[in-house]
Amino acid sequence: MVAPRRRIKWQKFIEFIIRLLQWVWNQLYYFGQSIINCLKKVLKSFINYFKQKPIAILVLLIVLISILTVFAGIAPSTNNFDGSLVVQQLGFTYNGKEENKLFINNIRGITKFLVDGRQTLTLTGKFTSPSQPKLNDELARINTLTIELLQEKSQWSIVPADSKSKSKLTLSELRLQPQITIDSFSYNPYNRRLAFLFLSKTALDKSAKPNLILNLSEQPLKMTFTGYRLPELGLQDNQDTSSQLELIVKPNNSELRLLITNNTNLSINLPEPNQIDYEEWFQGDLAVINMQFNKVYRTGINVNDDLEKSTINNGDIRMGERNLKVESHQFLMIEKPGVERLQHLAVIPAKTTKKVELRINGESVDISEPPEGIEVRIAGKSKQIQVGIDPRLPVNSLQSNLLASWGLANDVVIAIISFFSAIIVSLLTWLINDFLSWLKENDVKPRRLMRSPYFPHRRK
Repeated sequence: MVAPRRRIKWQKFIEFIIRLLQWVWNQLYYFGQSIINCLKKVLKSFINYFKQKPIAILVLLIVLISILTVFAGIAPSTNNFDGSLVVQQLGFTYNGKEENKLFINNIRGITKFLVDGRQTLTLTGKFTSPSQPKLNDELARINTLTIELLQEKSQWSIVPADSKSKSKLTLSELRLQPQITIDSFSYNPYNRRLAFLFLSKTALDKSAKPNLILNLSEQPLKMTFTGYRLPELGLQDNQDTSSQLELIVKPNNSELRLLITNNTNLSINLPEPNQIDYEEWFQGDLAVINMQFNKVYRTGINVNDDLEKSTINNGDIRMGERNLKVESHQFLMIEKPGVERLQHLAVIPAKTTKKVELRINGESVDISEPPEGIEVRIAGKSKQIQVGIDPRLPVNSLQSNLLASWGLANDVVIAIISFFSAIIVSLLTWLINDFLSWLKENDVKPRRLMRSPYFPHRRK
């Protein structure tokens, strides 16, 4: 007998829940219908009001235009920007359509040229080997020598044979193909070393034109190789990168044309700063994407242990009439599209004579030397630019709006927003008061607009 009673209680409880849900649904349905009916009545009243008072339509139109104008002065919009920075390291991808775009031009007096990566060199001239004298007899019988570098860790370098003589080694040109990435482009002012990594998303055809020309002149050179093979001498592959081959070369052909391929590191020891004009070495006006001013310090153990640091020494970014100061080691965060042009690129060497900049702060005067590094001038488009020591916590920013993108000054934009905001408040106040007056004149009480089966009214 106990089991049937419990079943009956559960059935009654379920029936109660069902009835409760039906009641809630009906109440919500009637409430929704009441709201719709009220809105219809209010809309009908507004339509009649605007039919009888055409001036109200003009006022409403002015209010809508004012709202759009204020929105245009507040809402973010893409705008042009440019900037000048001094950095320790940068990276970018060449995004131009021009094939063989000139990037480096005529760096003369290079004291050392070093390359890491796979490469095939063909040299002509006279050869001797201080490191392996047993090869000298065979080297004396040839005037053309091919050196194949087999691995990504393979390395070769060129320096003047006489370290005391003035170097005549010249990097005549380095050209870029579309979508080539220049990564970890850095300059060390203390040893005057320029270094960067050459990356390509697609494999370069071996039949492609050489993209690097090195002028060897007629000066005797010392060349060092690791991870090499010498086909003319019948030497087997030497994959031990700790074993070096040294050659003294007296070149017959002054030009060495090379095809720099993917994942190749180049390191160039530059001449004394007072001997050459650094401004002419790098070709500006490059179309670029993925501009980076950061460096990741990797532990090699855990990715979470990697540390990213900014490589910016200082700089300024300008958008419209507003400037954004970038301090040392602050991150620069630029929303897409971001940097689109690399207008200028130059190294700033260590100064042989002290030049100072005076910065007046109140009554004190700070004296500091201009920072060494790489000077870059950039341009592009963005909605917002932010800076900060921590990229997750920016401390300052530049943000454009639609009015500013039309070339209006910041003060003018503020004045326009203030003016049209005042118009909105004034006209909306007048429009509401006039509508309520019209309701009274037409004996339409606001309470009647809410009359519905769901909103009962008391009878007197």
